[in-house]
Order: sequence, then structure tokens, then C-alpha cells
Amino acid sequence: MSRSYRVRASSLLLSVLLSVGLSVPGVVSADEPSAVQESEHTGAEQHSAEPGHEGHEGVNSIHLFLGETWEQVDGADITEKGFTFGIEYFRQVAPRWAVGAVVERAAGDIRGTLLLAQVEFNLVGGLWLVTGPGVEFRDSHDGGHGEPEHHGANSIVRAAHDIDQIMRERDTTVFVYRIGLGYGFHLSDRTILSPTIDLDFVGRDEALVLGGILAYHF
Repeated sequence: MSRSYRVRASSLLLSVLLSVGLSVPGVVSADEPSAVQESEHTGAEQHSAEPGHEGHEGVNSIHLFLGETWEQVDGADITEKGFTFGIEYFRQVAPRWAVGAVVERAAGDIRGTLLLAQVEFNLVGGLWLVTGPGVEFRDSHDGGHGEPEHHGANSIVRAAHDIDQIMRERDTTVFVYRIGLGYGFHLSDRTILSPTIDLDFVGRDEALVLGGILAYHF
């Protein structure tokens, strides 16, 4: 993934977040019932406003994540990629809010374990925003990044040992901040399938994560 592609992906995600955020009502007027007031009069429907999962039963949810990660390595002119899988737990704390924890493992070139504390907010309908900090524990680098990148007439050629040196000098434990979007499709009252897109700021690197979540609510 080139830096220009990475910038375009970051700009696209932030643009979507901004446009959706502007369309979400910020304050409920005195003449309109709040989500909490409505829930007091709807009995069993009081849990239906959990972030991104309206209409399900239960305030707790377990998620299985499967996807692919592309991480641009700062200073090395390479992009690592790898199959990614994870387990997530969220609990509703307000009509549109949930908090949770995420554990992800990336294979392939990346080879690292990611731990995140996340906040989830229902933007509108089945569309939800997730964001929060975390930490990534990278496996030790054992070589194998000798491929140069070419950018048209401005070709960048870096010797294999130079790239491997950069990879070996990277921190093995790094701070991560994630911002992402997902949209939930109901498979049943308790099961939801959500395609997701996340942008991770991993130390000095950036990563784009595409995948899907299978969520079960209880």
C-alpha cells in the first residue's frame, strides 16, 4: 500500500465519519421524547437501541472478527499484510453507547497481537462508530523483507539488509489508536453480521483493517 493510497483511505474514512456525524441529531428537544423515556414505555424493547444492533435481545455481546490487515511501515517503503482474527466483548451502558474489549491476532507478514479498549456509538440505524486506544505486541522480526518498491519514474530501491535492519529496530510493544465504522445486518434476534473498516495508528505506522464481525447478543 503506497503512502498516497494510505492517505486516500484515511481521508475517505474520516470524510464518511464527518458526513454521518453531521446527520445525527445532537440534542433531543423538550417536545420530543428521549430514547430513555421511550424505553420506559416499551417494556421489552428497552434494549433495542444498543449501538448498531437495534431490535436484538440482550445488553451483552460476543463478536468473532475475521479480516485482512495492511500496515504501512514507516521508513521502510513496504506494506505488511496478514490475515487477522479476533474476539470482542461489548456491553451496553446507554441507549446508543457500549463499551468493550478487543483481542486480535494478525498472521502473515505482520505477526502481532493487538489489545484494545473500545467505545461503540450508534450513529444512525445499523451504522455504528468504534474508537479507542490499545497496545500491540509484535513478534520478533526474522528477516525476509528484501523487496524494493517502485513508484513510476521515481524508483525507490532499498537493499534487503537495510529493510531488515529497520524491521529489527522497530519497537515490539507499541501504542495503538483505532477508529472504525461498521454496519449491522440482522441474521436473527440475537445474531448480527457486520462488515467493518478500521484505521489503526500503530506507533509511527498506519494500518487499514477490512473484515466482518459475527455478533451474538445475550
